[in-house]
Amino acid sequence: MVAAAPSIRGKNTQLCDEDAGSEDDDDMEEEKWLESLGVEAEEIKKINYNQAKKVQHRECDDDYSDQSTVLIEGVECQAFFNFLLNAKSTTTKPHCER
Repeated sequence: MVAAAPSIRGKNTQLCDEDAGSEDDDDMEEEKWLESLGVEAEEIKKINYNQAKKVQHRECDDDYSDQSTVLIEGVECQAFFNFLLNAKSTTTKPHCER
């Protein structure tokens, strides 16, 4: 029997799997709306890039502080350890720039 990974959320974070589908739909609607206003595709790419950098910076603001500390006790420790070993996204994301 495989234990499910525990849900851990920080103050300003969300679980990626919850809203992944709805975020993609929202992005497409926003791009279509901007195109209908006459905004060029190159400008939309610049807007999306700048927005992504702002989101990444906001997510990295809490790093290296008490807010980024997690305490896991009991049987959840093994499940969390397995999650860290098996989830590629926990080790392959770019580091926050300071």
